[in-house]
Amino acid sequence: MNDTKAQLSQNMLESIANQTKVLTSAQIEVGDIPIEIYTSTDATYAANFRSNTVSVIDSDTNTVIKNITVGDRPRFIEALAGGGAVYVANSGSDSVSVINPANNTVLKNIKVGAYPSSIHRYGDAVYVANSDSNTVSVINLVNNTVIKNVTVGAYPFSITSSMNAVYVANGESNTVSVINPANNTVIKNIEVGANPSSIYGFEDTVYVANSGSDSVSVINPVTNEVVAGVTFDINPFVGGQIICNGLDAPINRYFFVSSGTECIATPNNGYEFASWVETFDGNSTRTINASTAADSPLAALDTFSNDPAASLTVNRFGNFTAYFKALPPPVPAQYWASLFTVVITALVGSLLIPAVVGWIKTKRQTSRLNSFHKQMARVYGDSKVDANDTNQLNILNRNISDSYAEGKISNEQFMHLKNEVSTAYQEIFKKRIESITGQNTDALNKIKRDIKDAYSTGKIVELHYNLLNEKISDLFNNR
Repeated sequence: MNDTKAQLSQNMLESIANQTKVLTSAQIEVGDIPIEIYTSTDATYAANFRSNTVSVIDSDTNTVIKNITVGDRPRFIEALAGGGAVYVANSGSDSVSVINPANNTVLKNIKVGAYPSSIHRYGDAVYVANSDSNTVSVINLVNNTVIKNVTVGAYPFSITSSMNAVYVANGESNTVSVINPANNTVIKNIEVGANPSSIYGFEDTVYVANSGSDSVSVINPVTNEVVAGVTFDINPFVGGQIICNGLDAPINRYFFVSSGTECIATPNNGYEFASWVETFDGNSTRTINASTAADSPLAALDTFSNDPAASLTVNRFGNFTAYFKALPPPVPAQYWASLFTVVITALVGSLLIPAVVGWIKTKRQTSRLNSFHKQMARVYGDSKVDANDTNQLNILNRNISDSYAEGKISNEQFMHLKNEVSTAYQEIFKKRIESITGQNTDALNKIKRDIKDAYSTGKIVELHYNLLNEKISDLFNNR
């Protein structure tokens, strides 16, 4: 941001102060253009943008006990927990004032980058977003000196942290820079909406307010990707499954997927894809993609055709249902009426008997598949899966294998169910991995053995086995 932009920002703030104000007895009079407030246990600190002061308000009496002169144009305050120092970003003097809360005096003015606009404390350092120099200054809390200036995107304006990283919203490059605090280097720049102006991190989610596109981007701090929260449903339930990036998607359960993920509605035998439908608040719906079935009756025989409409690119939050419809009989019923001679009847009978037997077997297998799906739904009965569900999963896994060995479910149904169970086991292992703190070697080795045992006994498939090992490597290499 150049000097003209800084002047426009300043003029806008000053115009607010020039408007008519009506003070009531419930208001506390502080300095000129109070723009930021930080409240600690004992006091509240107000940064007064135009008077270059910080007002200290006694929390018990709600009266100003001191006005501290700081740098030029203070606009952001951050305080350390437990009565530690208070840090004030002075956008006009390119500095950070350090206030001792014990006596409310300025301990030090630290020179940082141009137009510091936001401060965030993480670990043993304070991170300062310098909007006009496109950098983040890292201040050591022990000696209050700048140990590094990290180059980020254009016009960094807001800063936060989540899990093991610091996140910086870059207002003019439409990105979020991810800083590894272990070595204070940028490990990724994530594309978000237009003009990200504010960012806030929770333990497992980072939210970005994009003022230029009227949107909020959600970042998964584990993968550092923009995600969308979705819920999938299938109608009818036995009609098929939804595959996202090669994996079965959970059904009737809210989860996050990376923005741009392609999910495909895949029909089971005897069904074909019909349409994708999005459900909104108030139960209103909208058809997104619909199948364009061929006019030829032979088209119904091709149950494995790739219908382009069955593919859904997830780029927003929402509730989506994949609709399937049963295929008509391979031979239309009206043709049987013309087969009346003894020879034809005998011939048809010899052909039909195996078909009838196969039809009965398929119906039984479908019924068994539906039963297993219902059991899997009960595992997710509390909308999550965790270690408490392990015993139930073990029983379900054995029953699926026994049913397949006895011919009660087909090979396709068996592979589908095993992948669904493997997905549940994978979620349990992921939560165990993420719960390990620090470099706990014993816990790490224990979970590695459990994952290997689960793979060797057929509880998880090879893909999930490899993904879990990659997650362990990625997570602990970054610590």
